[in-house]
Amino acid sequence: MIFASPYWLLALLPVAAVAAWAYLRPVRRELLVGSLALWRVASRSLGEAGTRSARRIPPGWALLLAGATLAVLALGEPTWRRDSSTPKTTGSAAQLQISFDALAGEMQPDGTAEIFVRLRNHRDQPFTGVFIITSSEPGSGERGVSLRIPPRGTWQTIATAPDSPALTAHVKNETGRTVASADLRKIHPGLTRLAVLGDVGTILHRYIQSDARVALLSDPSQADVVLAQGVFPPPGAAALVLAPPTPPSGWREGRPRSDVTLDHAATAGDDSVMRDVNAAAMAVRRARPWQAGDKAAGEALLTLNDEALIVRTTSQRDPTSRQPRRVYVAFAITAENTNIEETPAPFVTLLANAIRWLHPAGDARGRYVRDSAPTSEKTRLKAPPAKTRLKAPLELSPWLIVAAMLCWLLGWRRCGRKAV
Repeated sequence: MIFASPYWLLALLPVAAVAAWAYLRPVRRELLVGSLALWRVASRSLGEAGTRSARRIPPGWALLLAGATLAVLALGEPTWRRDSSTPKTTGSAAQLQISFDALAGEMQPDGTAEIFVRLRNHRDQPFTGVFIITSSEPGSGERGVSLRIPPRGTWQTIATAPDSPALTAHVKNETGRTVASADLRKIHPGLTRLAVLGDVGTILHRYIQSDARVALLSDPSQADVVLAQGVFPPPGAAALVLAPPTPPSGWREGRPRSDVTLDHAATAGDDSVMRDVNAAAMAVRRARPWQAGDKAAGEALLTLNDEALIVRTTSQRDPTSRQPRRVYVAFAITAENTNIEETPAPFVTLLANAIRWLHPAGDARGRYVRDSAPTSEKTRLKAPPAKTRLKAPLELSPWLIVAAMLCWLLGWRRCGRKAV
């Protein structure tokens, strides 16, 4: 039992004083008798045994004092921990010391890896130690950098590491104890890191998982290409945008179309995005094509009656352009809106071509990305066993108040009977 306001328990002292007075108070013992014989009997009844009997606290007073005691305990706001077997986290495990704000790397032309790291100190004291990178390759050794992080501050550096399939970053304190660590894995050239935004459905997820050249990430800021359906991608990101909320820059919405067949559509077959895409086999239930404005940017790759259904921005012939590469599709690629389940080939080819154009294999270097969430011997919090349930503490004050009121009512009633 834990009391939130233990100072109220001092009120038990006057309650104890009243109980002592009720027990030790003077007793007036009178008895009217009609004869000398009866007086002798009465005097014997008021002897030592009668004195002990008179010193007992009457039941009514006992109930009143019990009610007062319960009321004082209720003022202390007691709570009862119903599950005392729940494991507790020690203070050293609950205190966060050092964490990785950022950790990533990229292969350099000389064959080494350049690792960027930013550490954060969560304590109110400065942290002094060393940052070390170890390789999974035997005999590569360790490369350490001394560091000092101010209280509640950050520290960052760019470290050099050997080429390896996997690297591990360690942070050690002055005693040589590891306080934080994280693993890095190498993504080989030609592998596209893809992030998904919006509701893409199971069909597109199935394609992403089946493509060995695509690695699915959850963080769009770390992705090479963003696949967005029904939403806008982050600014500056190369993206394949399906059914965007608004047309591409310089284009305006045309008349909505229903039950569209593309057997008569004009296709830019010489463009790398539309290569080997059999648009005539595509069928779309709902689409909103675009019309070119005076300042329309990019090129229309698939048009129907002079309205564009697929637009590519940023010329592929201008690699120095700073504008992000984008491919816009004027309809959603879902099982409900297309015939992708019956005829998947043209849609899968379009997706694969667009992703390859957005992130050409020749532009990709080997990268190092976080293999998992950072771990730390000082910060890892162990969850309770699955079979252990965490229960909220039981508030006892309402129950004590009810019990005190019942004691008072019964006590006053008993005292009233005694007086009568």
